[in-house]
Amino acid sequence: MLKLISTKDLAKRATEILKKSQPSSWVTIDTSSSSLIWGARRTGKSFWINENYQNEDIILIALLETDTLAEYLTKPSLLRERFQDTTKLIVIDEIQKSPVLHDEIHWLIEKTNTIFLLTGSSTGKLVPSE
Repeated sequence: MLKLISTKDLAKRATEILKKSQPSSWVTIDTSSSSLIWGARRTGKSFWINENYQNEDIILIALLETDTLAEYLTKPSLLRERFQDTTKLIVIDEIQKSPVLHDEIHWLIEKTNTIFLLTGSSTGKLVPSE
């Protein structure tokens, strides 16, 4: 199961916390299951990740980096091959850039204990329309 978190929710919570001068704790995301943070571009999704996680605590896959994107577009199974045994949270930033990773993510969620935190600015290919 994938929880959806809108940047509208993040922005609302950020505003409340900034008024109280506590910018480091905008919102708490339960990382016991996978989540998707989605919303308009430049609304703080990547900033929130950088503020809340240390690089040694997570595996960050930044798909804005063209070499990283090209690698996973060429061979999506690399995600499974590299991380099926990890216990770290896997953060994939800008997931909408690589729809071919969706099956690998789904497989890892279903077959292993892998937890993902995905971010994206377009949910057209991520979330089924109602």
